[in-house]
Amino acid sequence: MGFKYRVVSTVSTAETLFRIYDFVTNTSSQSIYRLVNDTGTAVALHNGTTFVTSFANAAAVAAGSYMVIEPTTALGSGNYRHQIRINNTGTTVNSVQVSTRGGWTNAGAAFGASSATAATQFNDGAAPGAGSQLYLGCGTFAIDGSNTGTYFWANIRDTGSANCDQMAYAGNYYPWAIASDVNPVCMLARVPELDGGSNNEFGRSALDANTLSRCVVEYAQTTSLVSAGYARVGINDDPRAPGAVTILRDLAGNYVPLPVYLFRNSTAMLGNFGDHLRGIDTSLNDYDVNHATTPTRIVMGHLSMHFDITL
Repeated sequence: MGFKYRVVSTVSTAETLFRIYDFVTNTSSQSIYRLVNDTGTAVALHNGTTFVTSFANAAAVAAGSYMVIEPTTALGSGNYRHQIRINNTGTTVNSVQVSTRGGWTNAGAAFGASSATAATQFNDGAAPGAGSQLYLGCGTFAIDGSNTGTYFWANIRDTGSANCDQMAYAGNYYPWAIASDVNPVCMLARVPELDGGSNNEFGRSALDANTLSRCVVEYAQTTSLVSAGYARVGINDDPRAPGAVTILRDLAGNYVPLPVYLFRNSTAMLGNFGDHLRGIDTSLNDYDVNHATTPTRIVMGHLSMHFDITL
């Protein structure tokens, strides 16, 4: 399976979008995600005024700019490709929108009838401070012998905030049975913590506007996810902080990253995120790594993420 990870600088919402564009098109060479192309010529890349073929730099990313990407490898016999629209909405907001089965057209500038989330803000509503960094990851994983999953995530390490609270994860997860979840897609947004109560956390268990994460509702995946498909992630069905539940250490005293499960709130436990996204103790600092010189994992809030910048 293929993976790409990078840390780059960002000082504006425009630069955040440009850096993501550069990561997909140059660092990853569109080998994991690619720009959507529904016409044969024009890619889904918009500079706030018109569709363009590329972004030369952050200055080219005006307010209202966006890009739409999809997995290079389709999922299963249905040839499913989720699509992710990443936006620079004005000068203070970056947002993400996910369509479970694609459907984007440049002519309509929308996903059409496909099941999709709202455009969901994942930054804190302000431009990153001087010296801020953007952590980026994407990868593929084998769901089973004939199905390949794909995921993308971005996290803004803002010098203006002491907390890890500006993150988006979009894409696939491991379903319990691919036959009953033929296209396992979710979107997680904003605060990568698993407490279950606070606004905008990945682990929030309420069914309200402050629960930003989404997952598919039914097999056909036709239901709009704007105000349905409320989702949360956690290490078990108890939405308390992971440090208060079952965090363990091995014989050498090392923290053991625990499996993180995806729940459709109040109704179903859909699957897990394998090794690329696990739960970790709340006492660990944001951006801690598992090795000083050759790290392969990094702490983001309550998450232990696969993160190897040599890839």
